[in-house]
Amino acid sequence: MRRVVVDTYQSASGAGSGLVRELRQQTAAVLAGESVSVEQAPKQLAFNAIPQIDVFGEDGYTKEETKMINESRKILHKPDLAISATCVRIPTLVSHAIAVHVELDSPLDPAEARELWARQDGVSVVDDPLNSAYPTPLESTAQDDVFVGRARSDVSHPNGLVYWCVTDNLVKGAALNMIQMVEWMQGDGVL
Repeated sequence: MRRVVVDTYQSASGAGSGLVRELRQQTAAVLAGESVSVEQAPKQLAFNAIPQIDVFGEDGYTKEETKMINESRKILHKPDLAISATCVRIPTLVSHAIAVHVELDSPLDPAEARELWARQDGVSVVDDPLNSAYPTPLESTAQDDVFVGRARSDVSHPNGLVYWCVTDNLVKGAALNMIQMVEWMQGDGVL
């Protein structure tokens, strides 16, 4: 593994019950044509996506993004891993999703990645995009597994793999999903 770019799409419950209540109130207000109160997030979350989770640092990354980068390096025992993250709050109540772009030393066929994931406990592969089969936050809520799909070769890099991961954030954390996938691939000798 040479480089990782991760974009997270985190639910309101990741910020706690206050934002969950506010999202419900905002959604009802918008649908009723009423004004919206914003207290728990920097902007209205209902019918929106906010590319800010926690405060911004001088480098332009939020505290959440920096934490994800540092934790990923630590878990993978790769302190110099080239990794970048963008963390976005989305208007779902529960379950986080991540889009992962991994640059490897050599190509990994998406079918092989799916086979490796399918052999892991706690991972469900849902990957038939032509038939609208891919994981979503709604379908992963109240489930213990990590759901992975949309595995494909990265058209921008010959050794790149792209995939989509979703799990109930109250069961597992957003960063843990990506890390577990990579660790399992390392354990199987792919990385």
